[in-house]
Amino acid sequence: MVFSGIQCFPHDYTGVSRLGVRDASDVLVAVVDCGLDPTSNALKANLWKGRSDSFVEKGYIGFNEHLTGQIYGIDFTEPGSPSVNPVPTTGEPTHGTSVASIIGARPGVERGHEGVAHSVQIMSLKVFPAKIEHYASSVSRAITFAVDHGAQVINCSFFLYSHSSKIRDAFQYAFEQGVLVVAAAGNEDADLVDSDGLPGTLGLPNVLTIGAIDHALPDHLVDKSNFGKKVDLAAPGGKPAKSGEIQPTAVSTSFATAYVSGACALVWQHMISGLGSSKETALEVRETVLEHARCVSPSIATGVDVQKVKQWGEGNRVLDLGFLA
Repeated sequence: MVFSGIQCFPHDYTGVSRLGVRDASDVLVAVVDCGLDPTSNALKANLWKGRSDSFVEKGYIGFNEHLTGQIYGIDFTEPGSPSVNPVPTTGEPTHGTSVASIIGARPGVERGHEGVAHSVQIMSLKVFPAKIEHYASSVSRAITFAVDHGAQVINCSFFLYSHSSKIRDAFQYAFEQGVLVVAAAGNEDADLVDSDGLPGTLGLPNVLTIGAIDHALPDHLVDKSNFGKKVDLAAPGGKPAKSGEIQPTAVSTSFATAYVSGACALVWQHMISGLGSSKETALEVRETVLEHARCVSPSIATGVDVQKVKQWGEGNRVLDLGFLA
C-alpha cells in the first residue's frame, strides 16, 4: 500500500464529498493499528494531545523526553513495557497512516489527501506487528487505554482470529463505557456466520462491522470482502490512482472501516447533544449512521448463480452521508 496520492472519497455516492459539515474537533478517534507517520502534514494538526504527566507511575517508557511535549499515542507491541509515540516499522508500514488519513486528513495540505472529518482528534495505538502470542494482550490493553483516555470512537481496521477472553472483555468494557467500535469485516471472501474474528463478529451493540464496496460496481462488495448477516454496513474499499479514474491501487475493508469511523465522528459532533460517552450516545450514533444508509440490490448477471452474489446485514446497507450535506 502506498500512502502517497491517497484519495479519501473516490465514490461520490457515499455523499462524503458533498458534506456541508466537516469539523469533528471535539471527537477523539483511537486508531488501533501499526502506528502512523506523525510527520505527515495532513495529520499533524489532528494528533491527540496527551501529556506525559498523565502516565507517571503507569509503567510507560520513553515519556521523560516528552514531559513538555505532546504524546499522540502508545506502542503496545512489547508486553509489559508500553512506550509512547509509536511509528510504523515492519509489516505494513503505511497501513495505519492510510487509515488515519481517510478518517481525518486535512485538505489542501498534501496533494491528494483529504479525510472525512477534517478536524477530528486521532490517537495512535500500535498493536501490530507483534508476536502472535502477544496479540491478545496488545489489543486488549490498547482498547482499555482508548476507553480510559476519552476516545469516543475506536477504529479497528483488522480482523483477528482469536478466542481470547481478554480481547472480548476489553470490547465489553468499551460497550459499558459508551465507546463506539468500528471494525473491519475482514478480507477472506467468507460468510461471517460461522466466524469468530474479533472484534467484527462479537455481536456487541456498540460494534459496527464494515464490508468494502466494489469500486466498479457500487452495489456490490469487493471480491475479497467478507459478507453475510454479521456485516452491518458497507463503504468504499478502494481508491483511485488519480483524479477521475477509478483504478484501485489498494482495496480493503480496512479503508472502508476508516470511512465509517470518520462518518461516525461527524455524526457525534453535529447530531448528538453533549459529547460525553455513554451507552445511549454510542448507540445513537451507530443507529443514525445505519438509519441513513442506502439499501442496495446487487445485480445478478445472466447465468450467475444467485447464491454467489454477496448479501450483507439488513437490506445491504451502504454508507450514505447525504443527510449531513
